Amino acid sequence: MTNAANSENSLELYERLVEENKSDGLPVLVPDDSRIDDFFAETPRDPADVISEIPANFTELTVEKLAEVSAMAGCRAEYFPVVIAIFEALSEWNNLRAVTSTTGGFWIATIVNGPIADELDINCGTGLFGPGYRANATIGRAISLTLLVVGGVYPGEGTKASHGYAGRYTNCFGEKGASKPWSPLHADIADMAPEENAVTVVSAHAPHITAEGAHGDREPEDILKAFARQGAHAGACAADVPGEVVFVLCDDHIDYVSDHYSKEEFKEYMYKNCQLPHTEKPLLRSPGDALVVTAGGENISSVIHTFTYTNDEAVTKPIER
Repeated sequence: MTNAANSENSLELYERLVEENKSDGLPVLVPDDSRIDDFFAETPRDPADVISEIPANFTELTVEKLAEVSAMAGCRAEYFPVVIAIFEALSEWNNLRAVTSTTGGFWIATIVNGPIADELDINCGTGLFGPGYRANATIGRAISLTLLVVGGVYPGEGTKASHGYAGRYTNCFGEKGASKPWSPLHADIADMAPEENAVTVVSAHAPHITAEGAHGDREPEDILKAFARQGAHAGACAADVPGEVVFVLCDDHIDYVSDHYSKEEFKEYMYKNCQLPHTEKPLLRSPGDALVVTAGGENISSVIHTFTYTNDEAVTKPIER
């Protein structure tokens, strides 16, 4: 890919990818040799190392190929260790092909933990699921573009998603972690120290907003009830497959709830009270299925990412530099 790209400008490369059904529809940057060398300098991995085989066509993904596509997606070189860790995590899923080829619209949610989130300016605050931050946009795009360029996950060919959703362009965000009262996700589910850098990948549906006031005549349990109620409705599309749910708590909610409940009590409450509509069937298999993340702005809106039916559980990997 690099030799061809070196002879093209960005527009020519973009047009060629469109013709070959290897484009996500957005412009790309030329992955010339000087840029790729900068990517290699950020990782101890050898360029020829094979990270995994990528569905839908199960092509080998090498460090070099991943660097090229990450550069095309607009990543800065210092983002590259995060992208590598993401694909190392995805390589542990038994059913990544189901995520990429599904007729449903779900995709890969990626959470970045540790000091590296601040270092790379990964948004974990206001508007974290939207535009405005290069790291969030391009790290997440590197995932989808790699699966498209290397794996052939093109609409109607490598994927049969009836509708898809915008998160298939990018769904990467950070957790505030150290600045908040509860332990961060990677310390909670992977027994890592809060100061370690890590990524967690989750197979998830589009986010659902949960808005509940954290002031006035609201009781602390009202917020928990709102999460349980919204989680149940959001998970109704996977009614026969209980599993992990990501609860992304905004500042108002985490500050208010943590004054009255521990993280373990929050997770236990979700396990006991998240029941699918008109049934007594639990949405979670255990309290451990409640994956709690502190992120978002200073308001009363939090987000729930519900599980999918692929049976691929959250995987956390350290970021090596």
